[in-house]
Amino acid sequence: MINSRIAELVSHLANENLTEDLICEFLTTNTLTFLNVTHVWIAEVTNRKTVRARASHGVNQKTFSQWQEFPLEWKLPVTDALTEKRLVWIDSLPQWPDEYPLLHGVSYSSEVKTQIVVPILRFNAPVACIGIVSDKQISSDEELAIRSEEHTSELQ
Repeated sequence: MINSRIAELVSHLANENLTEDLICEFLTTNTLTFLNVTHVWIAEVTNRKTVRARASHGVNQKTFSQWQEFPLEWKLPVTDALTEKRLVWIDSLPQWPDEYPLLHGVSYSSEVKTQIVVPILRFNAPVACIGIVSDKQISSDEELAIRSEEHTSELQ
């Protein structure tokens, strides 16, 4: 399923002149609908060693205005994804894990269950990340199961 959705996204990107905000919208309303994704955002690493919001869909900018740019050294899912060059997967929302005390006062709606942050690397250096937020509690094991099912169906 995800392979066909990604192919659809790539085709859409190749045939349309999309802004980053429109890419976030397409991911939310098309590519990732099977995961109940409600928010998608893109952030970049600046030359000032900060993380700056670039684009989003489904994010209330007034609610998150204080997060438009912040130091890379803050302990956040976004900064962990970037500095550690790894996927950060939180499936305990609206409760934030103890390792992120800066977020304990920040809340999504009670429907939000999962946030995933994926680093974007260029020459093995983190330059940006993409984040998704879902109303579905998605465990990393479930995602691996989806991949396994897809791979099995592709082999048949």
